[in-house]
Amino acid sequence: MTLTELAGAVTHLGFSSTLEDNEALLREAAERALSEIAAMRPRSGTAVIYHCPPRPLFFISETQRTGEEICYTLPFAGSLFLRLYGRGNVRVSFSGRETTEEYAALPPDAPAVITLRAERAGNTEIRICPQGSDTVLLCLCAYAENGGEIPDPLGSTRYELTRYAADLQALTAPPTDQNGTPFREGDGRLYGEYIAESGTVLSLPNRYPTVLTVRYRRRLAIGEDEQIPVTPEEEQILTLLCAAYVWLDDDPDKAAFYFARAREAERRIPRAPSGNGVCRITNGWG
Repeated sequence: MTLTELAGAVTHLGFSSTLEDNEALLREAAERALSEIAAMRPRSGTAVIYHCPPRPLFFISETQRTGEEICYTLPFAGSLFLRLYGRGNVRVSFSGRETTEEYAALPPDAPAVITLRAERAGNTEIRICPQGSDTVLLCLCAYAENGGEIPDPLGSTRYELTRYAADLQALTAPPTDQNGTPFREGDGRLYGEYIAESGTVLSLPNRYPTVLTVRYRRRLAIGEDEQIPVTPEEEQILTLLCAAYVWLDDDPDKAAFYFARAREAERRIPRAPSGNGVCRITNGWG
């Protein structure tokens, strides 16, 4: 059903003038009606998050303080992630091609972060060269991959679920892992190590690859093409509710009549479809 078709259906209920000329009133009434239908006849959706950051080829996370050059030689590294304090430069030779990056960061400021990528994976030499002060190496991670994002091995990846499932309204249960085990819910935002920053954003630690299944309540809204996501059986409910909201301010008795008819119609038709398939989320990995 489109917004134009809804305008015609509501007008046929006995309105003296067409609602097509008052699109703002019609759209507001339709959105309120859709919100009520979503509450009366809830839809569910499922999103599966394949959180599979690249596995480190080489990883150091112990703090190292030095005023002298540090050197590492690694086979077949394609990309590097470093976090460090101090001043100096990092010289990296990927298969004989050298790249130099300077760093300058002292507490209490955030440490410097350097990411480097090879044109192709190969033997890699890393030299950390302090200048004028000690360097504190907090993290060094090498990955075999040289394409895509270079993840922070101690950081996390944010998954904005509404980017992938546009009809997502709110999570209805804690995420479950590939074994179906739910993550323990703490204060309403914490699922074990998996933090929900809001009802629609998950922040997953990069050190814990996993596959999460997220179940959510779907939102009903008028599409960009003005299509209204209701089943043919629900079109009558939508029309009656829309009429009720159009009359709500000017004639509450008439609005109450249409509300009652909408509820009668809802009781006569089958339940709403429960889902809309599975949304697969990878963030470029997996």
